[in-house]
Amino acid sequence: LSLYIRHVGRFHRMVSNTLHNMGNIHAELKQWSEASSCYRQSLAILKRKEEQERSTWLQSKRNETGDISPESLDPHAFVSSMNEDIAFTLQCLGSSLAEVGEFDV
Repeated sequence: LSLYIRHVGRFHRMVSNTLHNMGNIHAELKQWSEASSCYRQSLAILKRKEEQERSTWLQSKRNETGDISPESLDPHAFVSSMNEDIAFTLQCLGSSLAEVGEFDV
């Protein structure tokens, strides 16, 4: 993990994937608090990347005057490449939190 962070940066998708995998290992070992911590860190990176994608997408929707077109404000118009990873990480986080009694399924 530290090598990835050093070479690609703290907020790279590869770091998020590594944290998620570490969470899976902790979950297999029934180390639920450690698993939750890894999933939370992974999720924070994914959410940050999603916001960057959304910002880039909105910039691409600006017209010549700098205004955003009304159809771009439709909440269903933007689809992030992070959606599946975010959903899966949330599912894993919820499961690990349920195991320590911090979340009621």
